[in-house]
Amino acid sequence: MAMIYVASLPMLASAQQRPDRFERREQPVVVPPTVFHSQQSANLPTAQTISKGAWLFEISHRFFPPVAEGFQALWGLDGPVANRLGLAYAVSDRAMVGVVRP
Repeated sequence: MAMIYVASLPMLASAQQRPDRFERREQPVVVPPTVFHSQQSANLPTAQTISKGAWLFEISHRFFPPVAEGFQALWGLDGPVANRLGLAYAVSDRAMVGVVRP
């Protein structure tokens, strides 16, 4: 009888440990893919917004001579340019309010 008791001691000790399959595992954080990395792509606005409470300052410019004019207009850099300054504030994660000086 003592032999059975001594042989069953290791089984009783392992019964007190929790098996790994019952432990909670943290769910992996899924980061949604970002289509646009800015509020503008080329010269067009995108659906990307900034997070609530953030400010956005924008400086953009457009050159008027077409690139097709080639070397005579230095590929568009030699002619007039339109500068644009803008400042926007994110009221929420989905809405921005801004002012622009064209």
